[in-house]
Amino acid sequence: KRRLRWLEKRPGFDLERIEDPDALVVALDALFELHHKRWAADGGSDAIDGPEVEAFHRLAARALATRGQARLYVLHAEGAARAALYGWRIGDRFTFYQAGYDPEWAQRSVGTVLLGHIVRECFAEGLVEFDFLRGTESYKLKWANGFRETVRLRARDASLRALVYDTGRSAYWRLREASKRALPPSTLEWARRARKAVSR
Repeated sequence: KRRLRWLEKRPGFDLERIEDPDALVVALDALFELHHKRWAADGGSDAIDGPEVEAFHRLAARALATRGQARLYVLHAEGAARAALYGWRIGDRFTFYQAGYDPEWAQRSVGTVLLGHIVRECFAEGLVEFDFLRGTESYKLKWANGFRETVRLRARDASLRALVYDTGRSAYWRLREASKRALPPSTLEWARRARKAVSR
């Protein structure tokens, strides 16, 4: 509430909800820009990692907005978008898909202020669930009051080739998870950034 009060005093402060298909597609540019700014210092985004992905989301957002399901929220202050969040309202659930914020405004908690506004709005509409999707990021844990497990089911044929492949793949993932538990967070972060740099 303190952060919101401070932001409300900024020139041009506004919390905008965009649902019109044409306006939403245009406003996705603000989301993409803020998302990339937010992840730039961490080696870039894994979620929206190129023009092809952005083009896909423009098409999908238009189709979902036409059905009344897509929403884009933007927090404006001092002449620019400072935070944005994209998600879907389907039935009595709002699903948080992707967000971004201006790192220069991080100390003003613009992402948290926007998220709080959206949660309040969802409750006011009578929605019964706000779904953060997968992940255990700290900001999600501050809001969540429950979890669902994600289960992966893999099937393979009975051939020797499939068995060898599957055994190697399983060993790789076990080794990767063991490494994550054993290495300090700073080393893991360095490895993640290096992997992103090589893949670009």
